[in-house]
This record gives sequence, structure tokens and C-alpha cells, in this order.
Amino acid sequence: YAGAQSDKDSLLLIWEDEAKDISIRCNAYADYIVQQFLFNQPDTSYKMLYELLNLLDKEVYESKEVDRAKIFNLIGISFYLRSQFDESIKYYTNSLEIQECLNNPEGVSKCLNNIGYTYFKQADNLRALEYYKRSLLFSETLKSKEIYAVTLGNIGLVYADQNDYD
Repeated sequence: YAGAQSDKDSLLLIWEDEAKDISIRCNAYADYIVQQFLFNQPDTSYKMLYELLNLLDKEVYESKEVDRAKIFNLIGISFYLRSQFDESIKYYTNSLEIQECLNNPEGVSKCLNNIGYTYFKQADNLRALEYYKRSLLFSETLKSKEIYAVTLGNIGLVYADQNDYD
């Protein structure tokens, strides 16, 4: 517990230090929101993330789009956790569009996976598979095979859900 409290405090200290780069501050605050609110208070996390997004929209800096993509994805998760799947997909798609513009295959693959999983949770297996297969194409190019393995696992869930084991 003491370590978690210390981490939370240090993330907030980074966020509050206006001498630090805005991107570093933004990421620290987003990490704080994830650790403290996303999974146990998704409504609160949405409000905080949306405020952060609005703040970033007023800033001008080089890695702004990377940060915006991260926040859109986290907002998508907050909607997913509240079973607001249409809104979730909307924010995942916003993140996906930015990741595509940034030519970031890891980010693209993660967004496609999140969209696929959201469709899977709505029992739209065909659409889920469509997004998972697109995710595989991007994750195959990455050095880390973690996303690739997760995507294969998600595809397996769809086929298991359909009792298709061949």
C-alpha cells in the first residue's frame, strides 16, 4: 500500500510541476487517473480524462497527437466499463485514426483489438473477427509479440463462443 500511495503522490507531483514538459505532465496525470479511478470509478475517470483532453487541445507541442490518442483510448475504456459500447467504439475509433496518421502499428493494433473486443461483448462475432484480423496484420510487424498473442487469444474466444473448434 505504501508503494502505491507513493506512486500516486509522485504522479500528482509530476502533473503539478508546470516546469516539466506538458507531455510528461499529461502522461503522469493520465497514469494517475488509470491507477486511481478508471476501473473502480469509470464515471469519474471519464470526467477527468475529458478535462485533460480539453486542456491539451489548448496546448501546442510536438507529441500532442500521441497524447490525444492515449486519452481517447482511455476514455473509450471508461465507456466500455460502463457498458456504453457505442460511445466506447467512438473514442477507440478517434484513437485509431490518430494512430494511423502517426503510422504507429502498435497503437493501431491495440485500438483494433479494443474495438474488436467491444463488438465481441455485444455478440457481434463477425465484426469482432474483422477487427481482430486487421489487428493481427499490424501486430505481426512488431518486435514484441504480446499484442499478437492477445489478438490470437481474442480470436480463439470468438470461435469458442461459436463452438467452432476446427
